[in-house]
Amino acid sequence: RSGVGIVVDNCDQPGARIFMEQVYLGDSDNNLLVDRLDHADVSMHDLGHGGARGVSIRVIGGAAQAAGQATSGRVDLFGGESGGGNLTYQVEHGGRLMVQDCWFEGTPGFMRLTDSGTFTLNNANIAAFDHSHTVSGNGAVELDGFHGQVAFLNTTFTSTSALVKG
Repeated sequence: RSGVGIVVDNCDQPGARIFMEQVYLGDSDNNLLVDRLDHADVSMHDLGHGGARGVSIRVIGGAAQAAGQATSGRVDLFGGESGGGNLTYQVEHGGRLMVQDCWFEGTPGFMRLTDSGTFTLNNANIAAFDHSHTVSGNGAVELDGFHGQVAFLNTTFTSTSALVKG
């Protein structure tokens, strides 16, 4: 059984910054939930995360992001590893997430994007080996009716399939 470890409230203002260095987040419903921030900069370096029952890192955009407006708010992860659990990354309602220099290994699915936002994965290795346990059984990376921008740069997909539809 897990509970809330850290809550940062009322932080969505221009110039706000939340920074984590060498933190491990694991075995929660959502290991990190960034919920409706338009202005705050959430940055993580050398983050380990995994074993989430829901989504390990879930980013929900604020009202301005959901409306497609330009904002300064973003979530950036530089270096780390993840594995296990249900899903690793998800963006919703115009949320913005950039992941760089990370390794994912294990089952079941890596990510399934069905809403809207921006997701960038740069310089990563995705090794998901058992496709029978992914969300829909179709692949470790699924884009289903997603509206927004998705970029995979310098990323290796090992024994992993992708599904893009809708």
